Amino acid sequence: MNSSEKEDYRVLAGISLHETSDPINDVICKVYVPKRTNEQPRVILLPNDEQDEKLRTSHLLSIRAELKQPNGDINCITSNEMLITKRKNRRWGPRLSDHIVRCEAWDLQIDTRFHALHVDSKPEGHFWISRNQLLSNVWERSFSYTGEVNVGKLDPVEVTLASGLKNRLHGT
Repeated sequence: MNSSEKEDYRVLAGISLHETSDPINDVICKVYVPKRTNEQPRVILLPNDEQDEKLRTSHLLSIRAELKQPNGDINCITSNEMLITKRKNRRWGPRLSDHIVRCEAWDLQIDTRFHALHVDSKPEGHFWISRNQLLSNVWERSFSYTGEVNVGKLDPVEVTLASGLKNRLHGT
């Protein structure tokens, strides 16, 4: 990891250990969202001495955090399965230390709840839907236990909006 890389989210998280039922509250948590498809999300915990003592016996944990944005939106960050991959502790003196716990999040979710500016306002969104390699229909091969191979074209992707408007994406 690049030490100059800035985290995407820095929050106070609640941590639940799978071995015990006592949650650990207000642990500083840095979340790094992947920038490329071959990367994984990274989570770094910065617990205090008391929190680190509780974390020391665990290898698997879960987190939950909420981050309120200045515009009123709330980012909910959750992961039910996080594996602790590395720990680093430094003692600077009596009662003066820092702890770094690196984690691999297996099911990290970051959801945003949008804050409505007015009660009567409707949510608004803009979508650009176009044919691309990920959406267009494809040829599919199916293999039978008898050795027979069938090739067929999947149906085109069709998107129906709430207003009833349908958009069918035809493949090449």
